[in-house]
Amino acid sequence: MEAGKPKALKQQNRKVVLDLFRNAGILTAADITVKTGISKTTIMKILAHLVDRNIIVEAGKGESGEEGGKRPNNFQLNKDSARAVAIHLFPGAINAIITDSRTVILETKSSPIEATDNVGSVAKKVHAMIRDLRSGNNGIPLAGVAMALPGIVDSARGVLRYAPRFSAWGSDIPVTKMLEDGVGDVPVYIDNECRFQVMAEKYAGAAGDRRNIIAIEAGAGLGAGIMMGGEIKRGVHNLAGEIGHMVINPSGDEPCVCGGNGCFEVMVSTRRLAKRVKEWSPEYPDSPLARAADVRGDRLVNAIFSVAEKGDRLGGQIFDELVDWFSIGLSNLIVTHDPDIIVLQGAYTKAGDYFITRLREKVNARVLVTLKKDVELVSSELGRNAGLIGAAFHINNEYYRGLMA
Repeated sequence: MEAGKPKALKQQNRKVVLDLFRNAGILTAADITVKTGISKTTIMKILAHLVDRNIIVEAGKGESGEEGGKRPNNFQLNKDSARAVAIHLFPGAINAIITDSRTVILETKSSPIEATDNVGSVAKKVHAMIRDLRSGNNGIPLAGVAMALPGIVDSARGVLRYAPRFSAWGSDIPVTKMLEDGVGDVPVYIDNECRFQVMAEKYAGAAGDRRNIIAIEAGAGLGAGIMMGGEIKRGVHNLAGEIGHMVINPSGDEPCVCGGNGCFEVMVSTRRLAKRVKEWSPEYPDSPLARAADVRGDRLVNAIFSVAEKGDRLGGQIFDELVDWFSIGLSNLIVTHDPDIIVLQGAYTKAGDYFITRLREKVNARVLVTLKKDVELVSSELGRNAGLIGAAFHINNEYYRGLMA
């Protein structure tokens, strides 16, 4: 609604129309009226406002109706209204992308880092990557910069409270300020990597229209992004999603990077798989895994799952133990959060359907077995870019929210 209507309703109508353009491509005023139920007069005013703000642009003429007459104007989102730069800090590399306002990736960058690199040298590399990504965009404004970080992140204060895999950096690192010093008067956002990754599943991945989503990154470490009612959960101390440090084996004696024992992360990590191969190989000298003792990471996961599916006893024993511990952790998450969908990300997604199918069966056999549950458990298809995609969506969501004010 426009003049004379409450401001909140006007903003809501504009948001409804803008969301259509972000999801549906080319539209006419008549298309929007049909899809939203908002009057054509109001739609025309909203379109004029969005064109004036350079948010949407005309895109030629549509087809005439059945009765002929004047061809309607087509409109679409202006992909060049702004750019978004997203950065993801991994233990061995910094990855970055720049996207258009539709969150389509235009260019990528990667820079290796070492565990011994101090936070200042990492910040310099990040600044250089941002400059490189911005340099070829012909003056198109930057909507924002967002950085996905491992560890405990206080996004409101703009600090990385603590990152176990960068423990030498200490605590309460002012990452937002460090980024602002290199980008000038541009909005800067930081958050835990898994929170951006659950956003990626919501807006570009497996979760679709679900509003209660848990996205779990599993491999060398373990963490989750939790979205309930369409909102990211952080908690009072920004610990929401630190599921890797949920104790699922109280009698376990394997230490976790957090200082505890029996943590979910320890029980399902790829490091544990490698340890099991080394420990149990002497009992199964004919297993292909006995000759792969030096294989690590994704290659080890693939090897274990491949031979387990073919009936190899060593692979099957390691696989069954992994599924068992994983199902305990997921069962606890289901009864505490009651999600629509759990999306598995990371190393275990590369092993095909065998793991996810067995995991579904085991979870369903554990959780409230007398109650029918419709929780989906699926593998992500976004790969290593999930954190970057989610961070870029966050920038663009904030950008458009500001334009609707």
